[in-house]
Amino acid sequence: MKQILRLGGWYVPFLCIVSLITGSVQAQTQPRSITGTVISASDNKPLEGATVKLKSGGLGVMTDKDGSFRLTTPVIKGTIFVTFLGYQAQEIPFGPDTKMPLIIKLASEGNELEEVEVSTGYQKLSPERSTGSFTVIDSTLLNRSFSTNILDRLKGVSSSVLFGVGPNNGTNTLGFSIRGRSTILANADPLIVVDNFPYDGDLSTINPNDVSSVTILKDAAAASIWGVRAGNGVIVITTKKGQLNQAAKVTISSNVTIREKADMMGRHQMSTADMIEVEKFLFDKNVFDWYSAVAYQAISPLQDILFKQRDGGITADEASAQIAQLSQYDYRRDQEKYFYRNAVNQQNAVSINGGGAHNKYLFSAGYDDNIGEMQKAGDSRITLNAANTYYLLKDRLEMNIGVNYVVNKISYSSNSANIRPIRIYIPLVDDAGNPTTDYPYRKSWIDTIGGGALLDWSRKPMDEFNQYDDHRKITTYTINSSLKYKINKLFSLSVLYQYTSGNNEEDNLQGADTYFVRDLVNQYTQVNRATGALNKIIPEGDILDRYRSGFYSHNVRGQLNFDWSFEKHQVTSIAGAELKDYESSFDKNRLYGYDGDIGAFSAMDYVNPYPTIITGAKRPIPLVASTGGTTDRSYSYYANAAYTYDSKYTLTLSGRKDASNLFGVKANQKTVPLWSVGGSWILSKESFYQLDWLPYLRLRVTHGYNGNVDKTVSAFTTAQAQYSYTFATNAATIVNPPNPSLRWEKIAVRNYGLDFSITQNRLFGSIEYYTRNAKDLIGFSPLAASTGFTQFKGNAADMTGNGLDVNVSSNNLVSPDITWSTQFLLSYSADKITHYMASTTALGLHEGKPYSALYSYRWAGLDPATGDPIGYLNGEPSKAWSSINTADNEESVIYNGTSSPQLFGSLRNTFQYKQLTLSFNVLYKLGYYFRQLSINYSGLFTLDTPGKSDYSKRWQQPGDEATTDVPSMTYPRSSSRDQFYSNSEVLVARGDHIRLQDIQLSYQWSKSRISGFPFSDLSCNLYLSDLGQIWKKADIDPEFTDLPQQKSIALGMKATF
Repeated sequence: MKQILRLGGWYVPFLCIVSLITGSVQAQTQPRSITGTVISASDNKPLEGATVKLKSGGLGVMTDKDGSFRLTTPVIKGTIFVTFLGYQAQEIPFGPDTKMPLIIKLASEGNELEEVEVSTGYQKLSPERSTGSFTVIDSTLLNRSFSTNILDRLKGVSSSVLFGVGPNNGTNTLGFSIRGRSTILANADPLIVVDNFPYDGDLSTINPNDVSSVTILKDAAAASIWGVRAGNGVIVITTKKGQLNQAAKVTISSNVTIREKADMMGRHQMSTADMIEVEKFLFDKNVFDWYSAVAYQAISPLQDILFKQRDGGITADEASAQIAQLSQYDYRRDQEKYFYRNAVNQQNAVSINGGGAHNKYLFSAGYDDNIGEMQKAGDSRITLNAANTYYLLKDRLEMNIGVNYVVNKISYSSNSANIRPIRIYIPLVDDAGNPTTDYPYRKSWIDTIGGGALLDWSRKPMDEFNQYDDHRKITTYTINSSLKYKINKLFSLSVLYQYTSGNNEEDNLQGADTYFVRDLVNQYTQVNRATGALNKIIPEGDILDRYRSGFYSHNVRGQLNFDWSFEKHQVTSIAGAELKDYESSFDKNRLYGYDGDIGAFSAMDYVNPYPTIITGAKRPIPLVASTGGTTDRSYSYYANAAYTYDSKYTLTLSGRKDASNLFGVKANQKTVPLWSVGGSWILSKESFYQLDWLPYLRLRVTHGYNGNVDKTVSAFTTAQAQYSYTFATNAATIVNPPNPSLRWEKIAVRNYGLDFSITQNRLFGSIEYYTRNAKDLIGFSPLAASTGFTQFKGNAADMTGNGLDVNVSSNNLVSPDITWSTQFLLSYSADKITHYMASTTALGLHEGKPYSALYSYRWAGLDPATGDPIGYLNGEPSKAWSSINTADNEESVIYNGTSSPQLFGSLRNTFQYKQLTLSFNVLYKLGYYFRQLSINYSGLFTLDTPGKSDYSKRWQQPGDEATTDVPSMTYPRSSSRDQFYSNSEVLVARGDHIRLQDIQLSYQWSKSRISGFPFSDLSCNLYLSDLGQIWKKADIDPEFTDLPQQKSIALGMKATF
């Protein structure tokens, strides 16, 4: 099967080329005119600006003032698709016998800016009845890109969502935020909901091909229904389902993405010649003289040359020639040649869906095969998904059952120090292509220690890379079931249950021949000096590091639904309760002397220390063993209601009460009430409204409270158990003292919204302004030392925030053959810490400034005589770096700005000519700063890794201070000097930039347009992404400060039968 699916690499482009050829048949069909009028079903008034287009293709026109249209099509049979702002879309079939003109009546849907449905995870709403802030991303927009990660597909297609949230991510592990940050130490990730319940599995197990839509809930009215987990916004993922009264439809999709190989020579690091210069500089400072007194200390090839020259073993010319030879090599070239490759991602999916009058079904299968950018790295994913819905008892009972099974297999590539030679001028392979050898210990010592009876103690980095064996397997099962019974015309009752279970198995096998194992065995080998006998405390053989984790969660919800419409009134409400039980566990251990064939391993003595052969110091055998788990149980009550009068005025109310075993010692402290209220007014429906150029205008306002939780804290004393080798007994470390007053975090959010549409849908969208006030945030608070603690973690901080979201779309050009549309997204987000009890460092968190505040030390230039960096202390220029580094005042430290973009968004243009579509997306991030990485001499002098490339710009002689800000290289090194320079204002730059995110080109064929075409629909897509910056404020790319950005190209197809 795997071999067949790999054919996607060439099958996809082959099929697209064949389809392009067959597409010429379209030109042979006779054109036909479809005429008609589009009117409102409520009052029969003509609808000017309605869009009429072929469902199967890109042809489209807009109705004129009297609602009439004429659409010229190349087919005699097909379906037209009619849409208009605030009205339900309609599909109208036509054929040879269809009488013209058509009269098309559209039913009103009030404020439906887009023909979408808002899914909150508890209910589905029409947008005009939702007062909150939300964005719905449909499958078309999701499938515009080909990432195997569903979250990556949200980049640049929704306002408020910021990817790459800055260096101070803290507790944000997903790498993106919704409307900024509203917490300090608690969970900062948005809540991910999949099919009505929070998703507890690994996000890599979600197959984007199974996703129907994504709804982003932003404010309190939209998200407060999720209570204490909604403080950072909510991502609601809805998977695909079947369709009633539809014959079986088979869909096959396949795509392949190739990413540019990493440009290692483009890395911002020192050259080999510069590294050799530094090593010579240290040699001249007698840094390596002590090596002669330590027999095992490794000597690099350059040091060997310099020692020989100094001792008269070779001449200066011979030394220079040998050094020149070393400088010809750069480790990065071998890295790029032997370790890196083009990453290739392949996605393949097949689905079948349909249904009858009383049931609908869907089954899908997916296989992804990804080749990582480093050799040996990659992953594969198998996804099986089934969903069935049955309507029983004369359609009064709806029963849903869904099963999802995912297996991810991941192979990792080594990035350890053992794959790097001890110096960057040592090649990975010799001229014959054989792996080279280096010696982490001095070769003369290796040759004699242990009388030659020890294991080979040399190292071949190339072999170490090839022998690396680290594999992981993630298995996730999800079962969804629900029953919905329609009690009468007004009430229905729903019961939902979800069970999710996941297992994570990782094995990192260090083979007996790896340097890691040989080094460890040799270090602990005991040598009898009299007899030469060896006692190997750590046995020869493989070493296996095993990691096992698992979880399961039960979610159950009971909900009563109410829906009543009479005359000009419409009332909908829900009320319910839910329970959650989550259990997780993990276990990590190391097996020495492991034999994989029979599963055997050796018992080890971890208690007694043993002298090591290198220094004789006693050390215990490295123990890798830990175990733990989490139990999280919670229950909630909730209610939500919406009332609409005359299709113009809407009022919404929402309330929720959460309780958990993590908070409080008293029953009333374990719960938190959260609520929201909202209202909207469709101003354009009023009789006094006379703005013809602005036919649609709606105002919205909401206010309410969301919550957040930090599961690392508890109201009770918490301790971490461990084993003390010093005292040979069990011990425990207090993690947090008791805090009986511990409370949930609460975030008050107020949102003001305006939705609009200009004549003929030429311009439409929304503008929103919001404020946020977060109280009782988890932070550190100082304690008197007499308590035994200096600080504790609890409710110790407050924050405020505000922002603006602009979402504007335009239909710039609409004609029968050509359309051009634009979407502009702009978001502004700012926050401020208003209260924080903890004492922080000069460059840390401060009241009155943002969470992502970037501070730096004031810069007074370089000392003209020495090239030392100069700062300010007590208002005067100073080189007292240690004192400056601990100062916390405006005389020494300045606030540069926020390191998280305050203004960000995108501009996407889409052009369509018949069945050909071209679109491109431009992203921008403005109003933020970043700290550039520069030379750090303390790290450089270890010679382990090269420093930054601006070493070549360092101060070297008086006068250089006029052209450079890079300090001189001095010895002895000063860590306080390096710390000051690394955090000085001279290295802070504006991060503002504009980036061309992607370009998409697609072509679509349809059976209704091509006689004898074997597919109902077929589309082929070319997708280019990560194309680089169009403009940047700084000299370097703030998001790719190490390696240049890597471009990607993808080709995909989707066929429906």
